[in-house]
Amino acid sequence: MGRGDIEGALLVLFFFAIAVATPLASFLISKQNSSVFFSISWLALCAGTSLFAQMGIKSVFVEATLFWDYITLVFTYLLPAALYSLIDQSLSQGSHKWLARMSRLHIVYVVAALVGVAANIVTAATAVNVFGSITAITGLFVFGVVVKKAIQGNLSARIIAVGLSLLAVSIDASLLAKEVGIAWPVHYTPHWGLGIIILTFLLMLRLQLLAEILSNRKILARTWRSVSSTGCPVELRGHKSSNGQAEQALPSEQLKQAVTGSNYQSEQAIVTEDKITCFAHEINSPLGTGIMTASYLSQEVEDLALLFKEGAIKKSDLERHLNLYSESADIILANLQSAAEIVKDFRKSAAGQQAQQRQTFSIKAQVKQVLLALKPRLTQAGHQIQLNCGADLRISGFPNLLSQVIANLVLNSLFHGYDQGEQGSIVLNIFKEDNMVVFEYSDDGKGMNEDTLAHIFEPHFTTNREHGSTGLGLSIVKEIITAKCGGTIVCHSTEGKGVIFTIRLPIGELS
Repeated sequence: MGRGDIEGALLVLFFFAIAVATPLASFLISKQNSSVFFSISWLALCAGTSLFAQMGIKSVFVEATLFWDYITLVFTYLLPAALYSLIDQSLSQGSHKWLARMSRLHIVYVVAALVGVAANIVTAATAVNVFGSITAITGLFVFGVVVKKAIQGNLSARIIAVGLSLLAVSIDASLLAKEVGIAWPVHYTPHWGLGIIILTFLLMLRLQLLAEILSNRKILARTWRSVSSTGCPVELRGHKSSNGQAEQALPSEQLKQAVTGSNYQSEQAIVTEDKITCFAHEINSPLGTGIMTASYLSQEVEDLALLFKEGAIKKSDLERHLNLYSESADIILANLQSAAEIVKDFRKSAAGQQAQQRQTFSIKAQVKQVLLALKPRLTQAGHQIQLNCGADLRISGFPNLLSQVIANLVLNSLFHGYDQGEQGSIVLNIFKEDNMVVFEYSDDGKGMNEDTLAHIFEPHFTTNREHGSTGLGLSIVKEIITAKCGGTIVCHSTEGKGVIFTIRLPIGELS
């Protein structure tokens, strides 16, 4: 095997490896850019097959020379179509009509050339000359499109322009060497150029993925700064005024006036520090989830605006963004309504009034609303939640209390049940048993040891205080279930095997 055969074999292995690896990479790490990955795979497959058909080793597999001549013709002529399609997917998500037309033109020519050569209408040499002319014209047009977008500041277009320039240089160098009769150090210069441009697209994808990861980290950091725990039961943390100066934290008396709108002189209007702490804990969840959703929505609006600015928006993009906007609006509304109910109940409780009126409601509808409000947190963590509840199961009581119970159980699983990056499954079974409604809540997280299990319902007990946990969630759940609803709650857990909470409530009591 000569030097040229070794060089060709290495290039073929490279192209075929890329053709196989990129679809797999799309499946594993980036479904959003799947069209680009598959376009790279198509280009690598065409390059590898056309090169393999030109090598002497091909006869080991199939000895028919005519067969390999047609394989060379088809896959060589498909190379520009594959490249233009890849550029279209990378710059315009497949929506640039002229790039798509250039790709289709080459596909049509492949069919016409194949039929013409097979029927002896044209010679193979004539087909090659026509192919070269068409490729030169379409190549200049495509390069002009890329340069235009690069001038407009598109980073991907700039990277692609560099890759196309290197490809053009490699092809021209190869043609010049043959024309002059110079012994070129490599045998397959154009294919080296194709290898370089494929690596260029892979580099561009890497930069896009890194930018996406950085953007998500910024959103999470901004959300964390917005919803970080107060950490103090009797004062709100200081905040910055419009001129950037830090204002003094509000003491508890000012907080009481801000929340209730009164001076709290009456004995019936005394707000204890524990009540303020619980109020801060309860309202932090819907506000934090709402801010997280709004931050994500803001990023999606920027992405759609960029697509519109580049003229690359498609009907499928618009439909996807509209569905996302509608769902995000529902989530934000649900969290704001939950926060408003918590504030209203706190004000009435502080004034010595009954927090809310009893009503008969559907348990499944109420729980689904809670899970919708918590969907961003569940999606971000990668957890799945399954609700099993009859649609006709109803109860007489206060729906907001049930919402607080379910929300605190889910958040307890998210914050304490799983390590960062670990994905899990949560199941909530709700059914009627005699005159009781039974809630069986379970997760498959890391569970608890016996010592921790013995203290989980105690106020301020937590195993995660260094990450901002206040240790109030489960104590609030127990107070609602036992003191306000006349029910019972039991927790079973084994370390490494998750938890099971069993709640029993009288069918007519949730007060």
